[in-house]
Amino acid sequence: MKPQLIVLWLILTQVCLAQNTTPIRGNQQWVQYYGQGTLNDRWAITLDGGFRWKNDLGDKSQYIVRTGVTHSFNSGLKVAAGFAHLGFYGGDEVNLREHRPYQELGYSHFIQSFQINHRIRLEERFFDPVGFSWRDQQPNRFTLRWRYGLSANVALFSINDSMRASLTIGNEIFLNLASEKGLDFFDQNRLTLSPTLHINDQLSFAFTWNRQASYPKIADKHQYNSVLWLQVKHNLML
Repeated sequence: MKPQLIVLWLILTQVCLAQNTTPIRGNQQWVQYYGQGTLNDRWAITLDGGFRWKNDLGDKSQYIVRTGVTHSFNSGLKVAAGFAHLGFYGGDEVNLREHRPYQELGYSHFIQSFQINHRIRLEERFFDPVGFSWRDQQPNRFTLRWRYGLSANVALFSINDSMRASLTIGNEIFLNLASEKGLDFFDQNRLTLSPTLHINDQLSFAFTWNRQASYPKIADKHQYNSVLWLQVKHNLML
């Protein structure tokens, strides 16, 4: 896939989501740690966790803890599977929990100086309301969600022998394949821009801007969130 086609795909996904002229707008702030323990040339264990706020850090939004196992091939292909646990806040209390097994297929290759990354993920999402919300919602609600992410990474400059900077631009679309009655097929879309500082080959900090679009059943309007997202990535040899 040529870089021009990647840019065109990113633009088209945003144009298609911008047809509503009066969207609901908001902001969120995320922080997330991504750890990977490499066992050998083929196998790795992943663990990440994060917390999210909204309204300029004024309100809690959700937390996530996720772990998985990854197998890599020489061709740039890798497969992964794992499990995530999430909690969603209503005020200061968690009112909904999610249990999310997932399976993933990833592929990376180079076009000139660009590293192109593809990721397909299938998620089985099980929801359980807690607290007062249990009275209004049925437990064990289920959604099957498909995600496709495309990104391009390019090296910017080197600071010294180990420290360098890079830039990643990407887009990921989320679709509900099988779910409870009345849930939209389109779930959300994320356009991301990530300047990244690599301290060394094991540790990096990504300062990501995420334009997240969703289409909730609220007055037939799109929901746009501008997200500031700090990502800490840490690789260890086990």
